Amino acid sequence: MMKTFFSFLLLLLLPFTLYSQENATSDDLFAKARKAAFDEKDYPTAIKLAQQALEKSPDYTDISIFLGRVYTWSDDLTSARQVFDKLDQRNVKDEDFFIAYASLEYWNNQYDKAISIIDKGLSYHPQSEALWLLKAKVYNSNNQYIEAEKATSSVLEINPKNTEARALSNRIKEFTSKNALGITYNFSHFDKQFDNDWHIVSVSYKRATSIGSFIIKGNYANKFAQNGTQIELEAYPRISKTFYLYAGAGYSNDVGRAVCNKTCRFCKNI
Repeated sequence: MMKTFFSFLLLLLLPFTLYSQENATSDDLFAKARKAAFDEKDYPTAIKLAQQALEKSPDYTDISIFLGRVYTWSDDLTSARQVFDKLDQRNVKDEDFFIAYASLEYWNNQYDKAISIIDKGLSYHPQSEALWLLKAKVYNSNNQYIEAEKATSSVLEINPKNTEARALSNRIKEFTSKNALGITYNFSHFDKQFDNDWHIVSVSYKRATSIGSFIIKGNYANKFAQNGTQIELEAYPRISKTFYLYAGAGYSNDVGRAVCNKTCRFCKNI
């Protein structure tokens, strides 16, 4: 009896559900698609809902851009490019379109294509922080550091408080500065435990090469009323565009606590 009742109830509700789905606006479907993509990470459902929304509103640019993004996140690059190419043929000028399309090409190492798209976007949106920053990332990934630095400078001219651009600019400068000289001095005074102050002086020279950076450093330390010197060599050879190795070595003729250039737990316990 209960099974018959639920079957009857389903038959009553099904036409209403289909009617509601058919009469949902493109905005309603777009909202559901966004929820499926962002909250539930259900990209197939998001794609289906976005396609239904576009059937109702074929020229709804925001939905098309969203659909292209979801295809990108789903690694369906062919479909994503088809969506973006159609928008390009329509001469869409939305900033989000250029960001989404260029990001697709950037993430797939198509750097020249990405720059071409970004430059077109900047012709319409010359003050776009997002496009300038993306341009800097593309150039940086392609080891075109001078162009990358120009792009980050453009971002910082628009917004000096853009922390991501400033951080990227600092990283780029580390690669572009082939020679760097550094001098540091540390002074430590103790109210208790040690009778003498500590003095540490370091002089370093860094050389950036095509295979990575190399640093030679000389240290002088005066601790516990004893003098000590040490020489260090550090290397950061790159193994890819993203990863690098670290190797370091040090040598000193002086034996004793003065040569240590760090405040370690052993010194603290003496």
